Amino acid sequence: MARQVDQFLRVVFQDRRKTGRLDLEATEMAVRSARHGAGAAALRQLLPFPAPRQEQHTLACPCGQAAHYQQLRSKLVLTALGAVQVSRPYYGCPSCHSGQFPAGVELDIENTESSPGVRRMPARVGQDAPFDHGREQMKVLAGLEVTAQSVERTAEAIGANIAQRQREKIQQARQLNLAVIASEPIPILYVQQERGWNRAQQKVVMGDGAEWIWNLAAEHFPETTQIVDLYHARQHLWELARRLHPHEEGKQKGWMKVHQKRRLDKGKIKKLVGVLRASQSDDPEVAEKIRREAD
Repeated sequence: MARQVDQFLRVVFQDRRKTGRLDLEATEMAVRSARHGAGAAALRQLLPFPAPRQEQHTLACPCGQAAHYQQLRSKLVLTALGAVQVSRPYYGCPSCHSGQFPAGVELDIENTESSPGVRRMPARVGQDAPFDHGREQMKVLAGLEVTAQSVERTAEAIGANIAQRQREKIQQARQLNLAVIASEPIPILYVQQERGWNRAQQKVVMGDGAEWIWNLAAEHFPETTQIVDLYHARQHLWELARRLHPHEEGKQKGWMKVHQKRRLDKGKIKKLVGVLRASQSDDPEVAEKIRREAD
């Protein structure tokens, strides 16, 4: 690859001498390719794993038996510097007939065609744009050739892994019970530390008013009381005051004095919501804002 880049650069400089112009973008890409080529060559020197020593020819298998070293096997891995061939020892278990690559697990390249550095890229470019657009971004920004399907698989796999970890944490939290034999019932428990959940007589979930939070609460903590915390409730009212009286700070403060200090802060929530629902506006966006904040 380096030889090809050198040839290309010679052509570029020859054209410059003839025309007096330099194609900077083409030159940048050629130099980047050369650097990638040099980096890939360095990785190729680091990644091949040698055959294990005699005392390392046996390791534990998940089935409970022993797996034995059989041979070195190689695979092509796409790294941030380009495709690199990686060889690693293969261990097979005669009992369950499964195999494992400890070096592959160490490098985090098992069951995947990309290195951790490359997998992070599709996860980022694939989260906010179509996967084919992510493929183009990978090529333009990193000089890496990947398929749209690869971007999709990587982004979805990382998303599924994050969701699984969240489910596990929630399940662990819900199982946390205080090791007290003769403990008194808990009058109210707020979802913050989640300790003693099963002993709570009343369970409460606090949020900032966003609909997705209530959906999660309903899914993972059913039969709980849902409460918007006071700070965010005030914030929602201020947003509404600014929409109702744009560029009129005095009217905003007057509106907040009535609705926050006399109603919200004194716990007159039903009355506050009723007043909001009765409010009218000729602006459809403001009317929708009133409805949403009342909800």
